[in-house]
Amino acid sequence: MQKLKQTIGYLYINGLNDGQTKRQDRLAFWWWRRKGIELRHAHVNWLDGRSLDDKVNDLEIQLGEMLEQFSGVALIGTSAGGSLALNTFHRLKGRNICAVTAHARLKVGDYSQEQKNSMYRRANMDTDRPCKAFFDSVANVEADIISEVSESEIQRLLTLSSITDMIVPPSLMSVEGVRNHRSLAFGHAGGYLAHMIADRNLTIRFSETCLKK
Repeated sequence: MQKLKQTIGYLYINGLNDGQTKRQDRLAFWWWRRKGIELRHAHVNWLDGRSLDDKVNDLEIQLGEMLEQFSGVALIGTSAGGSLALNTFHRLKGRNICAVTAHARLKVGDYSQEQKNSMYRRANMDTDRPCKAFFDSVANVEADIISEVSESEIQRLLTLSSITDMIVPPSLMSVEGVRNHRSLAFGHAGGYLAHMIADRNLTIRFSETCLKK
């Protein structure tokens, strides 16, 4: 295993869970450490009922701490964490940061509330434990951020998508004008492994290009 010699920090934003480190997270962290890079886990608890602003505020604090240590920071948002990465990137776009989204829903899409792929259903808005932060995160990306992002900011964004996904339709994983890399992966879990494992070097090269000074 290589010794850690990082000049760029990497903040990993997890998907729609309680923010605890899962088995697949440990696998990804181990794989990145073999490259000499430590992923910092943001530990986002999507189930705590706190707002989108609260979650962006938490990430802003973590980013501030990392920018004192590193010359730049790459946000890596997987699944639900992808839209949160873009919301955070947009707020802090004056800082030396970039954002990579992996099998992430970045658009609400044209679905009725009754359809299983609707944001209403995916954010559990029809249950007694809705995740409004996730709902608002995706809605804000589609309604505001995509239309407001500048050409220079677009160069600091990378989306990673897969061939098929029963949770997030691949057509909702990309943004017009933003570089997209489609991995040969099937399904949501398969997409996670493809992006965090097979696309590790691609993500690192992209981040180094964006954040070099």
